[in-house]
Amino acid sequence: YLQARRIYTSSPELRFNPQTIIGKGKDRRSLPALIAAVRNELGLVAVHRTFLDPADILRRPFRKPKLALGLLGSGSVRFGEPDDILGIAEGIEDALSASDWFQLPVWAVLGAERYAHVGIPSHVRRVIVFGQRNKAAKICLGRAREHLAAKGRVVEEWLPSEHDDWNDALRDRFARNALPRTEIHLHSH
Repeated sequence: YLQARRIYTSSPELRFNPQTIIGKGKDRRSLPALIAAVRNELGLVAVHRTFLDPADILRRPFRKPKLALGLLGSGSVRFGEPDDILGIAEGIEDALSASDWFQLPVWAVLGAERYAHVGIPSHVRRVIVFGQRNKAAKICLGRAREHLAAKGRVVEEWLPSEHDDWNDALRDRFARNALPRTEIHLHSH
């Protein structure tokens, strides 16, 4: 799934489960899923699952294939540890794309509405929001700006110049440059 999205960054925060259970009773089934650890300052608080269609890895197997187990609270999927600069992005794909592109730690907040809830370490002085080009994301970021700027932090919004999100921009970059990459290896449990 990540390779199909031109993401080749490995992370200990991600796993793959070929038979992740979803549903109850007669609707119960198992599908492959990307599994992500959601952490806050105290540690693991939830697990985020991106269910995949085994017939077409880029197609959604049902309407909302991204689901959390547990309460997200101030948690995020943390790709890297920040010094004084931290990037945040709406989803896992955008966070990994921006992290790879700009060589920065970028955390996935798991939904634009969660920009206002994500925990930011006190030593971070600059937050870069790797945003998406849509009205909902703009509104959510506006509501979260005070939270993100707390403790005197500088908040910047970076948008891809020609695309709606950072993964689309990364995929286009690979298509134009035909950049060779090594394979990603996720741990399967």
